[in-house]
Amino acid sequence: MSDDNPPVYDQTFFLDLARPKPGETDEQVRERWNAWRRDPANAGRRVTFEGVDFRTEENRGISFEGFKFGDGAGFEGATFGNWARFEGATFGIWARFEGATFGDEARFEGATFGNRALFEGATFGDRAGFEGAAFGDGAGFEGATFGILAGFAGATFGDGASFGGRSDD
Repeated sequence: MSDDNPPVYDQTFFLDLARPKPGETDEQVRERWNAWRRDPANAGRRVTFEGVDFRTEENRGISFEGFKFGDGAGFEGATFGNWARFEGATFGIWARFEGATFGDEARFEGATFGNRALFEGATFGDRAGFEGAAFGDGAGFEGATFGILAGFAGATFGDGASFGGRSDD
């Protein structure tokens, strides 16, 4: 590709990269995504899914299990149906899920977050799972709400993790 026509790394690009193609397994999608992430030319690219509705027909088949996101991954205000899958995903610094809405079974087991993973104001349905997740410094869950059976067993947190309520409560 010539420098006169550089690729556009926007939300449409990231959704197309994350969506399974007909007959493709989650493992094949994960490998395609992670191969893109491993390319040194993409090392500093910020991934954005801000405001995406993952309940739609075209998006509900996306599983982020095992994805490598890098720094600044943005899911602010995204809406997930049941079975949001992030098991074993790796995030750099500033993973942002502020105001995201999750249905039942938001799965983050074994996910790794750099510093400043922010879930402030996020809403989780029943059975949110963060078992074995590793958070760097400054993880923020202020104002987040959880349904029944939210699990953090074996999760580790760096300094300054906060689960406080909203300041206007």
